[in-house]
Amino acid sequence: MEIAQGTSRTGKRFFGIQIPPDLRWSHFFNLYAASFLIACLMVLPAIIQPLFLKEVINIPSNRAGTINSGLQNMSQIATLLFIGLIGVISDRVGRRILAVLGFLIAGVFFILFGYAKDISLAMGISSVGGQIFVTYVIRFIIGIGIILCFPQTITMVADYTTPGDRGKAMAWHGAMMALGSMIVFGVLARIASTMGLMSFFYISGAIGLLGVIVSRLGLVDRMSKVKSQKAGVKDVYREVSKSLALKVG
Repeated sequence: MEIAQGTSRTGKRFFGIQIPPDLRWSHFFNLYAASFLIACLMVLPAIIQPLFLKEVINIPSNRAGTINSGLQNMSQIATLLFIGLIGVISDRVGRRILAVLGFLIAGVFFILFGYAKDISLAMGISSVGGQIFVTYVIRFIIGIGIILCFPQTITMVADYTTPGDRGKAMAWHGAMMALGSMIVFGVLARIASTMGLMSFFYISGAIGLLGVIVSRLGLVDRMSKVKSQKAGVKDVYREVSKSLALKVG
């Protein structure tokens, strides 16, 4: 479902942000809830991967740093390869469907991540190198799921707000991302440490499933019907030169 942007204003507000007449308070709440959930999924690998590589894959200690950093870079590689294409698709089919798909992919493959060694053995791969390769593939797919979600929440913040409220709305988005990181390191890590390593993966899968529900049932697309005009490098430079803040940025 897509809601066209309106220009009239109402008295409804979400923590100081003007709510357009075609949206509800719950849409903003669910948007920031989705931002919080994707932040959790982005941070969880930093806790899961070192333990998983050491306790399950049994990698050599002298290669732990290289392999773990390589896994962390899978999300960045997925971003470099697909972020442009995802942006184009987002403008054509909407933000919500991509967020739903991203949460689903991330949730499912986080659980499969925990069974990377079992999957490798089922495929007849018994070497540590082969198991690491399977782990890399699964981690790469998780990265694809994350970049399907993360840009959509930022874009929908802009879609849901007027220019006057956009800075405040982006600040709330950043706050929810920071809160997600704090919850993972301060709460989930402690809970999972008492329940065992695999609980990390199941918690991650549950977060992905919750993200699917929130995105599917709690968000709507609100995309502008006005086509943007193409601007060249000179046009961009001209606009940036008018603002000290943009030049510093």
